[in-house]
Amino acid sequence: MQSFVDGYNNTPLDDFDGLSPVQMDNLLRGEFHEGVVRINDSEAVYDQVPLVRMIELFLSMIDPEKGLKLTPAGYLPVAIVKALYADAPLKDDAIEAGITKLRLEVECEPVHLTRIISELAGYVRKQHGRLFLTRKGEAFRRQPAVLTALLALFGGKFNLGYLDGYESPSIAQVGYPYSLYLLSKYGAEKRPETFYAEKYFRAFPQLCSDDPGRDASCYGLRTFPRFFRYFGFLTVSDPFPRPHSIRKSDLMDRFVEILA
Repeated sequence: MQSFVDGYNNTPLDDFDGLSPVQMDNLLRGEFHEGVVRINDSEAVYDQVPLVRMIELFLSMIDPEKGLKLTPAGYLPVAIVKALYADAPLKDDAIEAGITKLRLEVECEPVHLTRIISELAGYVRKQHGRLFLTRKGEAFRRQPAVLTALLALFGGKFNLGYLDGYESPSIAQVGYPYSLYLLSKYGAEKRPETFYAEKYFRAFPQLCSDDPGRDASCYGLRTFPRFFRYFGFLTVSDPFPRPHSIRKSDLMDRFVEILA
């Protein structure tokens, strides 16, 4: 019986795009230093990663002694929002299209998300209505494996559904390393979001609802413009949020390596 179980666990499955159950389990644990996917952290190319640049810019705006005073509602002041957005490597599509104006932190996704990730990562702390740098924040670029840590935090701790109205709290969040694997494997050619959504839901059918189109839309939004774009892993044919086709960037190939 044990030999049968071992044989099954090490058999490549079509539902897992050729990965065995053992490989899939290893991948989903997010152990990027070994197994199916390896992240090659290199400080030499951190400046090309939008999220790293956004966080570094944000931290530089916080006075080491006095901190940064927040609004009475607990958000970044408008002046800081505008200053951060002006140099941001990522832009907000609604703002750029003139649908909304650059004003409040919560109305500018790249700025708001950068602040949230910085807090979740422990780079800043809030006290008495101010944000202060932590020792970890002061040594941000000197932290070991910055990119790997941010990937794991973004996919595992940050709520990818925070900024949308989709019902499922789990789509894209569950199994996010598998999405990384799929994009690395198939991203050399332009492919529609639905290509990746179909493979994702084949591996995680328990996340499907009675509306496949909405499920695919939810997965595509959370995985690509809300997640991988912040790491510079994508090139797209049309502006976000809904590109017609997606291709991985050269930067992704420099960071992400498939070992399976």
